[in-house]
Amino acid sequence: MTSTLAPSPRATFALAATFALAGCLSDKDPGGEVGSETHFLSVCLANTDCADGLACYCGICTTPCETACATGTCADPKSAAVLSYCGSPPPQAICLAPCTVAADCDSGRCEDGACTAGPRPEGATCTTASECEGGLCTIGYCGPSCDAGDETCPANTFCMVPGDFAGVCVPGVLEAFPNEVNGGNIRVDGAHIVELVIRNTTSRDLTIAAIQVEALTDIPPSEVSITQVAPILLTANTITTLNLQMAPSGAGPRSYRIAFRLAESALPPLIVNVAFVGVPITGP
Repeated sequence: MTSTLAPSPRATFALAATFALAGCLSDKDPGGEVGSETHFLSVCLANTDCADGLACYCGICTTPCETACATGTCADPKSAAVLSYCGSPPPQAICLAPCTVAADCDSGRCEDGACTAGPRPEGATCTTASECEGGLCTIGYCGPSCDAGDETCPANTFCMVPGDFAGVCVPGVLEAFPNEVNGGNIRVDGAHIVELVIRNTTSRDLTIAAIQVEALTDIPPSEVSITQVAPILLTANTITTLNLQMAPSGAGPRSYRIAFRLAESALPPLIVNVAFVGVPITGP
């Protein structure tokens, strides 16, 4: 899905991944219900995160407007509601959730007939701590601080480091089942294939851009491979099954590490360890 509408500068600081962020800020609109099917007002990084007819503008899926909206209400670019999303006035008005009283808004306030942004979940962009649900704004993102590679982030989060600075814990992980593969004894010049299930627990599609196999002993890395070829799409909140092939070219124990590197480079690679024993061919 594409759109000619460019995101605002603030939206460009959104996460490089897609994470388990908040959905719609309101389920009310003049044309019917607004929900995940349309993605209206859901948090986004790029236009491709939004349904047809919507674009990622000021970090939310919406549309620009002049006087009226097919969904929502047309909010003035200098209004409190628009500024709560964009930080500064965008070039034109945008469609937001309509309201008459605060109770019409799932979160935030009702200002001049439109709902303002509510507290932002971990992983969303921020400028002050008061904008975040957890009360922590770290290097422009809601969430606690961390260092790359540490294990201080809460469960089901990881440490994202946008540059050479401290990172911030953001939701969403990739999980491999199993993450330690023991292939047992495999005849030399034979092959054994096991299914490797990868679960994308984030709320956005991710892509495996490269698969790197590293031999941990003095053996050829070509003995281990994934039969599928990158790029491999990992659909949001679903599992993807890959085929892991082990084919020893010699006898003895073998140890490997596979790194699944994502196109979303701010996210850490998924690591799977592989071990098996090459058994020499005997007999006639």
